[in-house]
Amino acid sequence: MYTITGKYIKTNIEKFNNNIIEHSDESAAITETSIVSDGEDSSIAHIGDTVILTINANVELNTPTVSFKSGGVLIKNTASVTGDDTDKNFVARYIVDEDDTSGSVDITIDAIDNYGNTINGYTTISTGSVTINTNSIPSPVTKSFSDIKKEINNSLTNKMYDINILNTEMLNIKSYKLTLENEISSIQGQISSKENVINNKEIELSTYTSGDSNYITTENLIMTLRLEILNLNTNLVNKYKTLNDYNNILSNEDELDDIKNSIQQLINSTSV
Repeated sequence: MYTITGKYIKTNIEKFNNNIIEHSDESAAITETSIVSDGEDSSIAHIGDTVILTINANVELNTPTVSFKSGGVLIKNTASVTGDDTDKNFVARYIVDEDDTSGSVDITIDAIDNYGNTINGYTTISTGSVTINTNSIPSPVTKSFSDIKKEINNSLTNKMYDINILNTEMLNIKSYKLTLENEISSIQGQISSKENVINNKEIELSTYTSGDSNYITTENLIMTLRLEILNLNTNLVNKYKTLNDYNNILSNEDELDDIKNSIQQLINSTSV
């Protein structure tokens, strides 16, 4: 089956929208699923614990619909489903509610790929199992203050890593902005030059007799130059739009620096 699909690629740096023709002979299928609880025991979930289902597919899918049952009864809370950039890997999760039924967790997955192929009623869990227990509350895990500080410090360090990546992107955007400004200046120069030529040619045109070869040649040249100016102006508008996007991103630079400084202070305060 041949299908025209639109792929949208968006980063903080540039935006593109490209229509392509793709062909797929591969049937859509779930290749692997795994399930865990974020509780003390990964195979048991109590009230307030999160049940996490990882889904892997062989082709790109639209975000699948995932239903959970515990003890054979639909869960109380709504499950969320998120995917990564490949559109082949997804994570579904829900928080166990006090009104959920105790018992093993079952799943049902429905999905559709970019070509209209469907996956209906997929219920297999490849790895792991989770049993819901809403009748008892797990005993608290006692941690030392030092351990807690280490966990906080590690979390903050990871956040700092993410912020440093954003800072690098900011530097890249500054470079792209400078290049873009030079391109805009060049286009403006081309427009000005062509307008000067048009002015001179219009003066020259007035010296010719309407209809003779020199008149026609000069008139055609003026029309060509005006069309070129129109195209340059269209290009200029698009570049100004991109420049505005860059400026909007860079306007957050000071706030990003403030966040970075605050996190660094917290890291220093939690160092063991």
